[in-house]
Amino acid sequence: MQELDLDTLNIRNYSDAPFATNPGHTLQLNYIMKLCSKDVNARILHSTSYKSSRVTKSVLGAETHALADTYDFVYCAKKDIGVILQFNVHLTVAEP
Repeated sequence: MQELDLDTLNIRNYSDAPFATNPGHTLQLNYIMKLCSKDVNARILHSTSYKSSRVTKSVLGAETHALADTYDFVYCAKKDIGVILQFNVHLTVAEP
């Protein structure tokens, strides 16, 4: 396993919210957070899939909720990692 390049270190996050898979249209939120370097070397920091109590009636609403929920978590983790490593870590949030 190669070491991560600290000069190009960033946090990448991918989120998804499958629509209409749960009864009553409640959301199933999924996301994964990785610590990556420019050479595509990565370490998974956190991954989760959970049922939200929110109900949506559209795909856009579900995906927006997944992105907002994921961003809250990842932004806090970014700040904590920055304090631990004592430099600014870049953040990339994406949805498939």
